[in-house]
Amino acid sequence: MTTSNDGTATGDRILDAARALVAQQGTGSLSMSAVSTAAGVSRPTVYRHFGSKEELLLAMARFEQRRSHDRLAAAIEAVPAPRQRLEAALRHLVAALDEYPTRGLVEVEPAFVLQYLDRTLPAQVASLVEVLGRSLAQAPAVRRGLLSPAEAAEGVLRLLFSDYLVPHEDREVLLRLLRGALGLGGPS
Repeated sequence: MTTSNDGTATGDRILDAARALVAQQGTGSLSMSAVSTAAGVSRPTVYRHFGSKEELLLAMARFEQRRSHDRLAAAIEAVPAPRQRLEAALRHLVAALDEYPTRGLVEVEPAFVLQYLDRTLPAQVASLVEVLGRSLAQAPAVRRGLLSPAEAAEGVLRLLFSDYLVPHEDREVLLRLLRGALGLGGPS
């Protein structure tokens, strides 16, 4: 299980409460008091774990990144062949995007979302390259030297970010776009 910076269940509970509040109201009106109430802990406890609202938001971003990394790794763990691992990863990423609890935040706080995507892109690229490893290196666009593994991962993430901002109603079209970014044909 992914845990917060301090590795405690209380830290996790605080981060989950903060994420739920951010999804409902955005970051502008987020307060440590509201987080403490939602997490069922005292305000001093929140401050012991996260010294400020900014520190809490940064920890929340890192926590989400680790959680996403772990979930993707688990989703492809049992898939043996590189091509099928890529397909499983793309399907997982699209499903995760659809289930992302703060998807509505784009309408509430678009500037925050854009800054968050920009700030976290390098870490997300590194995570995707790490999780997909040899499978990503076997993508036709990478094998033919058209893209490096990091560029292929970035292309996939940029397409996902685009869909996060302006969702396409047909998930199969999004999957075809993602496959195309890697030089893959249809599903295997």
